[in-house]
Amino acid sequence: MAKSRGDLFAGARKESPALKLEPQPVAVEVSHQIKPERRWPKNKTRDGRKFVGAYIDPAAHDILRELAYRERKEVQLLLKEALNLLFDNRGKPTVAFGEGRLG
Repeated sequence: MAKSRGDLFAGARKESPALKLEPQPVAVEVSHQIKPERRWPKNKTRDGRKFVGAYIDPAAHDILRELAYRERKEVQLLLKEALNLLFDNRGKPTVAFGEGRLG
């Protein structure tokens, strides 16, 4: 029969007075965080704009790409058109304008 090892963690559970450490207050100097320098210049066409993204079904993505190809428009312009139609349908002003590189 194998010899019992006993409680392997008994030593870890014992409180040793030498190991008791009280937390010491630390003075922390608060400084303003400085934004890191960009590696590349910011695209000027994105100034004043916000990114909106969504995960869509692959079939919907394929249809969107096909429409963009057939109409010779960027997908981004089709999405802006869709947003304007949504805004118009809900009685809101159509503000998602923009010209694409393809014209």
